Amino acid sequence: MEGGFEAHNPGLQWQIRFDDRGFLTHPQAGGWQWGLELQSYGFPGHECAVTGKPRVSTAGQRVSYDWDATLQEWFLNDPRGLEHGFNVRQRPAGEGDRLLLHLAVRGGLGPRVQASGQSVHFVDGQGVVALTYGGLAVRDADGRVLPARFEAVVEGLELAVEERGARYPLTIDPIAQQAYLKASNTGSNE
Repeated sequence: MEGGFEAHNPGLQWQIRFDDRGFLTHPQAGGWQWGLELQSYGFPGHECAVTGKPRVSTAGQRVSYDWDATLQEWFLNDPRGLEHGFNVRQRPAGEGDRLLLHLAVRGGLGPRVQASGQSVHFVDGQGVVALTYGGLAVRDADGRVLPARFEAVVEGLELAVEERGARYPLTIDPIAQQAYLKASNTGSNE
């Protein structure tokens, strides 16, 4: 489409629009809009602001944004939801062991980081959970799992990775999925 790309997720009944800053999704039934936009990445005090337009590429169900030689942001639209990941190709400049990615929230849903820090519920104005952004997994080049967590900040959401001793590249991989309710007393045929 003009100004970006559009995708449909038949399993979740979502429409997803990708522009040169991030994405915005909404269910076909309406009711809410939600998306994320990468603002910066790096170590505290040495964050690199994400400016300009990324080099965008598509392949099948995947859209990739190459922001610079260090960072690639990618999206995979599949029946599970919208997988949203990052490949950090090399260690960013600066000192520290805590790599941060700052994300602005788009649309009308607000983030509620869960106690574990591994997932975020996005809620509407009445506090109803519309979707979950979770399944956070971070691995280094050797396949070693690195501690990581989401943190709520005034301007949006921060993803923090404890990368001490990591071998680059790193792969950061959460997924957004529709929230649903399930009764605790359902039988096998219900």
